[in-house]
Amino acid sequence: MLVLCLASAALPPVSAQDNWVRFTPTASPAVRQFHAMAFDAVRREFVLFGGFNSSFTAIGDTWTFNGTTWTRKTPTTSPSARGGHRMVFDAARGEIVLFGGGSSFGSASFNDLWTWDGSNWTNRTPTTRPSARFEPVLCYDQANSLVVLFGGGISGGLASDTWTWNGSAWTQLAPATPPAARSGAMSTYDASRQRVVIFGGGAVNGSGLRRDLWEWDGTSWTNRTPTTTPAARFRGGLAYDPVRKRCLLFGGFTPFRNDTWSWDGATGLWTQLTPSTNPLARDAFGFEYDPDRGCIYMFGGDGSGSAQNDSWRWCSRGLLTAFGNGCAGNGTSAPLISAVAPAIGTTWTPAVQAFAPNTPVILFAGLSNTSYGALSLPFDLGVIGFTGCSLLVSLDLTLNGTSDGLGVASFPTPLPRAVDLLGAEFHLQATTGLLGWTAGRSALVGH
Repeated sequence: MLVLCLASAALPPVSAQDNWVRFTPTASPAVRQFHAMAFDAVRREFVLFGGFNSSFTAIGDTWTFNGTTWTRKTPTTSPSARGGHRMVFDAARGEIVLFGGGSSFGSASFNDLWTWDGSNWTNRTPTTRPSARFEPVLCYDQANSLVVLFGGGISGGLASDTWTWNGSAWTQLAPATPPAARSGAMSTYDASRQRVVIFGGGAVNGSGLRRDLWEWDGTSWTNRTPTTTPAARFRGGLAYDPVRKRCLLFGGFTPFRNDTWSWDGATGLWTQLTPSTNPLARDAFGFEYDPDRGCIYMFGGDGSGSAQNDSWRWCSRGLLTAFGNGCAGNGTSAPLISAVAPAIGTTWTPAVQAFAPNTPVILFAGLSNTSYGALSLPFDLGVIGFTGCSLLVSLDLTLNGTSDGLGVASFPTPLPRAVDLLGAEFHLQATTGLLGWTAGRSALVGH
């Protein structure tokens, strides 16, 4: 495999280009917008319900998608036709939850709650419930095993109330500083930080659009204030990408947008991404992470004024990041690790440039670059004779090789096409017969 030399520890992260890819299932639901979609982790399939067609007539059909094929379901009971409702998978109860929506565009017609068990819809009838609303936030709080509802368009205006659903009852909460009232906000659950994240929103008619970002920790709302932020919008898509541990934002209105951004809650930074291919600008679409394929999936929506039924995937690529400093040992230059970003389903080949032919090379792979047993990393190797050198990674795996006539030792490593490998991170460092040590490389496995 051709590998590229990374000559400086100050190099930026290296990855293949993340990109939107369109694919065409053999059959798809009819064009629609303002529908709702969620991934059923028990049945291992997406569930889609309702929406509005191109004439803004409400639809009441149910579909499932297994990553390849859409299947129309024929449940004996079903919610009434609607759009602007929300759906989420309730992992604690193993069922899809559907709430709210309207029988016509912008109408807050419904405050009924339905659950989907894989074959049929059940109308739940709790005594207390939120008011009818259009385009609220509905998100599953994994840390607290609760469905969280916020805001939405209500009769006569906008709501800013917070509710939780525990599978049998709604509870209205009274957080001290909730976000301002809004409809059409984008939301997802950041699993790495255990926060519900919401961005943007506005009035149902598109006035008063927002660009603020809030997080819910199960008790209170926190307004994050990044220095750079996407333009104000509503009805876009927001989904958590566990491969990169970030939230991905796409599209929305107004005007119709097709920009892609990532939110890193740990650093508090928004980053605009630059894919080479972009879907048609749109709003009011289905947008959800597909854990069986390790990609974010998007379906349909209002594509610049016309309802769509196209399918797109965003699959995060691997990442390779340099850190620390190498040392020359008895050589004239510090040895170097070179590689491309690792991807599942490939043979990944990190290589060590030893700058000497036929020289022993040891490549270390570790799960940590901060500690190794009781040692804090980096650890000064001068205490054992390697003056000016540091141990940068934990020594969990040792690979032995010999450099070739060009002074390069390669370490081919097959990576199976296993979704469970996505997001795995490990750290590399090598030493050679000349007693030099490389700088470190952190490798994140992607597509």
